[in-house]
Amino acid sequence: MAGIGFELRKLFKEEGIIHSVKAYSYSSMTTIGPMVLCIFLVAALQKMMTFFGSTYLDSELFITTVTYCFIFSIILSCGLSMVLTRFISDCIFQKKYEQIISSFYGALIIILPICGGVCFLFLSGVSGSAGYKIATYLFFMELVILWIQGVYLSALKDYQRIVRSFAIGIMVSLAIGWMLFFWMDLQATTTALIGIDVGFTVIVAMNMIHFEQIFPRNGQKNYFAFLSYFRKYPSAFFSGFFVYSGVYVHNFIYWSGNQSLEVADRFRVMPFYDFPVFYAYLSVLPSLVLFVVTVETSFYEKFRIYYMNVIEGGTYKNMYRAKKEMQKAILRGIGYLMEVQLLFTVLAIAIGLKVLPKIGFTMEQLDTFIMLALGFFFFIIMFVSLHALMYFDDRKGVLIISGLFFVSNGFLTYLTMMWNLKTLLK
Repeated sequence: MAGIGFELRKLFKEEGIIHSVKAYSYSSMTTIGPMVLCIFLVAALQKMMTFFGSTYLDSELFITTVTYCFIFSIILSCGLSMVLTRFISDCIFQKKYEQIISSFYGALIIILPICGGVCFLFLSGVSGSAGYKIATYLFFMELVILWIQGVYLSALKDYQRIVRSFAIGIMVSLAIGWMLFFWMDLQATTTALIGIDVGFTVIVAMNMIHFEQIFPRNGQKNYFAFLSYFRKYPSAFFSGFFVYSGVYVHNFIYWSGNQSLEVADRFRVMPFYDFPVFYAYLSVLPSLVLFVVTVETSFYEKFRIYYMNVIEGGTYKNMYRAKKEMQKAILRGIGYLMEVQLLFTVLAIAIGLKVLPKIGFTMEQLDTFIMLALGFFFFIIMFVSLHALMYFDDRKGVLIISGLFFVSNGFLTYLTMMWNLKTLLK
């Protein structure tokens, strides 16, 4: 995270509202830009499908397929990503830059067969054409590669290149999708997925070229040096898994319920619940931007001063003063973030009550949206706190909190679902 801070600090040091707008625009572009672009791509392709006369079932299958690919590619790769993050950080600190690119290929050698096997077994039970299954398989595997690449792109700190590659890839996706819809007579879902496949291939390829240009190489290629970190830092793997699985475990509970729907004989969805989840999640996007601004422009600088005092033999008085300044910075930053996110949550609820009924939300869905917006407010505070603990290398604390989050979210969601079901039956 520290790399983007250098650019942000330059912008925030310059006074004036224009420079402040530039700083927040830069942080927004580099943190949530790819996510917003992906949401735009899916929405645009869905509109394109409707324009060319696709059926409701085609649109439902497309959205369900994309949702499953995103969720499960993240869950299957997040543990490895956390371990790689720690490995790369140590490589940079020890100036062992030549091991970075080797670990990337080693990670792909391990993760791709595992994810590919899981995806193949799942798709074998899906009711769909061979073309649809191939397009879905490719999209899922591209996402897995992309999440692993994201760890290395963060190490490079070239966030503008990340956004640029996503923008180019998404434009290619839309162009290919339009041409295929216009000239080819394929199933609508398959056509849209092929467009996504081509665009994400461009993104992955651009990242690969960037890696080869930047990361140094030598004669020794130790592809699996990072595997020792699974034994050295097992908590990193499980913490990543618990956090990102905990974000979606409530969806899994509802998907397994009696009120869920089955798509293509395999996918389980619950539109009544899934749509409020999506719109509620959008309410915390501002906090992702504010977190970067808060951490990178205030806390990280205080953390660096304290860390340098420790490793370079600073006096006890200097270390104590730096520690106090660091604690004040992180508490002030989290407090500010909580205040701002509370404002955005209230605004999101107010706007949702006004707008969501116009796109088909029922009163029950609005109630669910309000509860989810409040729930995501507390989640983003926990998420930020976990990252603060990671700065202090509190691996045990992060593991305990993330594990409790995963278990409690799943258990309480199940109890709530059962309670609602009993209420309806009465």
